[in-house]
Amino acid sequence: MKKFTFVFALFYLMVIADCKSQVIKITNDPNFFDNFKISQNDVVWSESTTEIGVPPVHHVMLYKGSTGVTTDIGEGRTVMNNFDIDNGKVVYMKVSSYSYPNIMYYDGSSTSLFEPEGYSPAISGDNIAFFAPGGNIKLFTNGSFVSTPTSGGTPWTIDLDQNNVVWDDGADLKIFDGSAVITIPLSNDAGLEIKYFQISDNKVIFVKGSSSENVNLYFYDGTTTIQLNTNRIAIPQSGYFNASTVLEGNKVVWLEKPENINHAGSGYEVWYFDGDTKHLLESSDNSNIYFCTPSISGNTIVWLRYNESSYPGFSSLGVYDISTEKIKYLDICPNCISINTMYYVPRFSGNYFAWVTLVNSLQNIYMADITTLSEVSNSGVNEFDENDITISQNPIQDKLEIKMPAGKNIDFDIQIINTSGQRVYREENLSFFESGFKLIDVSFLKNGLYIVNLSNGKRIYTKKIIVLN
Repeated sequence: MKKFTFVFALFYLMVIADCKSQVIKITNDPNFFDNFKISQNDVVWSESTTEIGVPPVHHVMLYKGSTGVTTDIGEGRTVMNNFDIDNGKVVYMKVSSYSYPNIMYYDGSSTSLFEPEGYSPAISGDNIAFFAPGGNIKLFTNGSFVSTPTSGGTPWTIDLDQNNVVWDDGADLKIFDGSAVITIPLSNDAGLEIKYFQISDNKVIFVKGSSSENVNLYFYDGTTTIQLNTNRIAIPQSGYFNASTVLEGNKVVWLEKPENINHAGSGYEVWYFDGDTKHLLESSDNSNIYFCTPSISGNTIVWLRYNESSYPGFSSLGVYDISTEKIKYLDICPNCISINTMYYVPRFSGNYFAWVTLVNSLQNIYMADITTLSEVSNSGVNEFDENDITISQNPIQDKLEIKMPAGKNIDFDIQIINTSGQRVYREENLSFFESGFKLIDVSFLKNGLYIVNLSNGKRIYTKKIIVLN
């Protein structure tokens, strides 16, 4: 089979000079591209070349971060999630006629035919899964093929983690590990569509709903299924979960949109579930502030924060370190991100963050190593050091005392969240300037664990407290 191996010159990889860190422009103003995914600092996407009167030709492109070289690894129909990448290896669909497409495989050096007919390929390590003719999920694992029948038509999207493949089987979500099929207990949202799902370490998240912004988020831990969101889950982009990593083991990240906030792009809340407790990482009631899709990799959670009032740039990249339970904000390239980035799903893998920008009708992919990004400084009256903040001794009874050195002109919003993710207390524009401390009556709270969030709009201080009234 003919292989396409056009290697593009390194000058296609542009370093944006006006950024404080090295932000790489991966693409070179393609006519059109469908989607992209990353694995560490490798990026795969589909772009098309068009001429008047000639059908578009799709090419699967691979950027290797280790060499800085972009290679055309073959032609293929790659709409939405019809390709996947893991550790430099790629699977994708190639359509040469109106019959079933071919499943193609790039092993890191060359492209070959993997399977004559199939849909929706996915790769994880040395395992490959796809939907095969005859109504079967086919899994290549341990050097051989195994399969299981489906009952719900063609699964246009599947997800694979090691040798565990999950798919929408019509009325059910099912997992196949190469020998047995497990049916995931679904929610009570009878009749609502399963919209997105993702698998990691035999844990599964999925959403069900009637529209893209009227859905609920569920987590299956291998035994039971629970609902995670309190407000409506905010999923502004198609293919949200299968495109961006929001599940890693028992850790989940997502956006919520409280019912009292109607602004189309803003008013989101960034949430994190650690397998036991829900944590509110950041919220915005400001109609000028937008949050984009959060992602998780290892012990790091990231999300874009766009300030419309400071157009054309995002204000920062929010970064939450799970191990230290601390949030910081990083300065990210303002001239290579636009408001249109909100309509694409960013990607995050290892230390590498990638996103799409649409400027002057040109779509391009950019990527940055977040360890090279500068932290946003908080100069001015709202500057504070987390070491300045003291929470009264735990456990807490009746009164919560928050201390700050007197004379610091800092205004905070304070929120107390229970383990179910419900906001049980909120106070805005709390000033520490004169007294240096604040007493909050918590006698109304039930005994248990709570999360205290202090935010000044730039930084967030988070502390777990135990209430024993």
